[in-house]
Amino acid sequence: LHGVGLRGVGLKEMEEALEADGSENRYVWSAPDGEGGTRTVHLCKVQDLDGWGRFVEARFQYVDCGTGRILYTSSGWLQILRGHTGAVNSVCYSPDGRHIASAGQDGTVRIWSADSAVNREVITDDRFVEGTAGDHVISIEDEMAQADDDPSVAHITTDDGDFRYRFRFAQQAVFFDKGDLAADTSSGTGMMHRPKVGFKDRMRSPVYQIIRDSDGKVLFDWNFAKMELRGHRAAATCLHFVFGGNMVISSGADGTLRLWGLEDGLCRAVLHSAGAPRPAGAVTSLHVVLDPPVLTVADRLGQVHVVEGCALEPVCPHLFDFSAAAAR
Repeated sequence: LHGVGLRGVGLKEMEEALEADGSENRYVWSAPDGEGGTRTVHLCKVQDLDGWGRFVEARFQYVDCGTGRILYTSSGWLQILRGHTGAVNSVCYSPDGRHIASAGQDGTVRIWSADSAVNREVITDDRFVEGTAGDHVISIEDEMAQADDDPSVAHITTDDGDFRYRFRFAQQAVFFDKGDLAADTSSGTGMMHRPKVGFKDRMRSPVYQIIRDSDGKVLFDWNFAKMELRGHRAAATCLHFVFGGNMVISSGADGTLRLWGLEDGLCRAVLHSAGAPRPAGAVTSLHVVLDPPVLTVADRLGQVHVVEGCALEPVCPHLFDFSAAAAR
């Protein structure tokens, strides 16, 4: 068990000592702390979810209800980072290991926290309804029913009243059935667009917010990304941290290479402009080498472009400069 100061305890021994804690997925575990006292931990058992939001029974975690910290994981998985509304094409860690960057078929580059000790799907307070602290958000949704007056609204009825929640979905996605979709040709991305989605559709579009209808407060957001970088007009295909991890360079199926600043999320340069070399087709992969400074780019036409750093210096002066970032 991780993070609770207990060693040498088997999972079976722990599970035999679990007591119900007001919900079928919440438990209390009390055990000697090794110093003559007793350590009590409130646990939530969390099943893994597949891409459609359904539980995978073979994989689970035990999570501290108060903090969301993962105390036990059955098969090594720690967390699933959700936010892309399509396939993920590439992923990499920052040099300091604090962030993860991903490139998606939805045309976005997303930056995530690499802190894998917390399960963000466990609700650690009673923001929905009294007594739900420590429940998985899907378990709370299972208690909801769709409102009769609005398909995007769900509600939970208790002795304390009727609580309404509005579901706000990502407007562009590729998770829906083909019969529900229309091609979005305005942006040239090839993404699929569906403007109106109801509460019952949430498992087919697993990126959405749950909003309290009374005051508009966001209670939960399935998009865990810290930052969304938008600029590619087609799929983002590959990426690389540069400038000591303070910037990301990404490639796209639109034939562009873009440099992003992570402090503000702005696109600092499009490397094909201002006379910079341009691949002949959609970029499929890229790699940056510091010494000697070289950018290597592969495209969909079967070509590999090797570009010297000096050719990119006027367009992107910080691409190969790691020393300045290291000194800051």
